[in-house]
Amino acid sequence: MAKQNLNGVLIFGKNLICDYAKKSTIVDVTLLKKEPNNKYMGDYTNSSEHRYKYVGSKNHSNIAPPSKVLHLSNLPGDKGPDFFKALFAERGRIEKFMYMKNADSMALVEMATLEEAIYVLIFFHNFDINQKLLKVSFSKYKKIKQEG
Repeated sequence: MAKQNLNGVLIFGKNLICDYAKKSTIVDVTLLKKEPNNKYMGDYTNSSEHRYKYVGSKNHSNIAPPSKVLHLSNLPGDKGPDFFKALFAERGRIEKFMYMKNADSMALVEMATLEEAIYVLIFFHNFDINQKLLKVSFSKYKKIKQEG
C-alpha cells in the first residue's frame, strides 16, 4: 500500500519514490546493535505506536491515500479548533475543522495543500497534548463539506 499511496507524492519540495525492497525481511540486525540510540532506526514490529500491525483490524481497514483532509483522534477535551490552528500554523494552514458527530475526541481537519497535510501528519502524529498522544492519519474524505 505504501508504494501505491505514496509513490510520487511531493514532500519537502521533492517527489517521494517508493519501491519494493529486494528482500522480504530485514535479517541483518547488526546495524541496530551498533547504534542502539539511533532514533531513526529500529524494530517497530511490536511497538504500541505501530498502528497497522494487525491485518484486518479497524486501523488497517482505515488506511487511506494522502489527502488534504486529516483524521485527528485522541483529542483532549479542553482543546478547540483555535488550539489546533495555532499548533499546525508552523506546518500549514487549516482551511476547515470539524468535530466528528457524537465523538468530541475525533475531528477532521482540511489543510490548504496536500503537502501541508503531509507535514502535519509527519510532525504531529503521536504529539503529546496534556499526556494524550494525538493520532493523525489521512482521511478517506477528500473535502470537508460545509455544515448547515
